[in-house]
Amino acid sequence: ISSKVTFFKKYAPQVFHELFLKGNIMYVDKIYQMIAPPRIILLGASFLGALLAVLFNVFGHQSWLSEKWLFIFLTTFFAIIISIPKGFFNRKFIYAIFFLPSTFMYMIISILSLKKAYKKFIHTPHSSKFN
Repeated sequence: ISSKVTFFKKYAPQVFHELFLKGNIMYVDKIYQMIAPPRIILLGASFLGALLAVLFNVFGHQSWLSEKWLFIFLTTFFAIIISIPKGFFNRKFIYAIFFLPSTFMYMIISILSLKKAYKKFIHTPHSSKFN
């Protein structure tokens, strides 16, 4: 995620030049791919938005908001579900679904701690032996 943000900051200012002056649509597509959040973040954020909207609706505030957020969440959910191959729907899949909330929280923590990753170089240890 850290590298996506870094490269987005580096190459995003050139989007308008590449698109309108050069007609480079592929460049814009790559920039979109860099900034698009992971699916788990989309699913979790849309769920939280729907949950908050429903809670506001229960207390008598703006009912149209809950309908839109529920639509966004359900659309995101079904888009992810139909993209999963049939062979993956098994016990392990059901078991993994229970870990989605914690995975979402770890992803949010990871995104919020990106500044630490920029300031600290994480060295990957290598050995001199070849197997």
